[in-house]
Amino acid sequence: MHRLTQLRAPAQRAAPAPVTGAHTLDVGLVLTHACNLACTYCYTGEKKRVRMPVDIATRALDFAFATATQSGARLQLSFFGGEPLLEHELLVALAEQARARSDALGCPLLMQMTTNGTLLTHDLVLRLGALGVHVALSLDGTRVQHEAVRPNAGGGSSYDATRRALQLLMDQRERWPFDVIAVVDPRTVDTLGAGVRELLDVTERGRSP
Repeated sequence: MHRLTQLRAPAQRAAPAPVTGAHTLDVGLVLTHACNLACTYCYTGEKKRVRMPVDIATRALDFAFATATQSGARLQLSFFGGEPLLEHELLVALAEQARARSDALGCPLLMQMTTNGTLLTHDLVLRLGALGVHVALSLDGTRVQHEAVRPNAGGGSSYDATRRALQLLMDQRERWPFDVIAVVDPRTVDTLGAGVRELLDVTERGRSP
């Protein structure tokens, strides 16, 4: 069974704290089924360039906020794929709309995105951070570990692009904390310790080697 190891980058400001006494309504929005990687352990099957229609996304927000406000819940919106940054314009538009609704309704809102990071840019880090979208970056440890299981969809390594994303997030971590998610696979479990040590070294130095 694959297991997830989460490493939270240290920062002076912690991630948003739970609302005391409130339960959470967690709504996942799968923005696209497409992905630019071909991870060997992916369970979603053949990738298709299917995009969530804007009207469906808007109706999902309608339902989410109506349900959360009626029940007194804190709302958590989770953006997924495929690779959600293939639809980064839709993601940002939905995050902006959700934040505006949260402010207008007084509904507590957390947002998060899980990404392979290869399409992350400095501008996107700033836009998502300003909107309060918490980023979880998928990086499977060392270069050897990562390249064993997370190639590009057309072949070749995705490691350098993902490490660039890690550095972009590290550069802003004092403002916006983030997570690193590592999948432990039978092909990489024997070097798990090396991967954890490398990621911890990066967070302590504040810069990738």
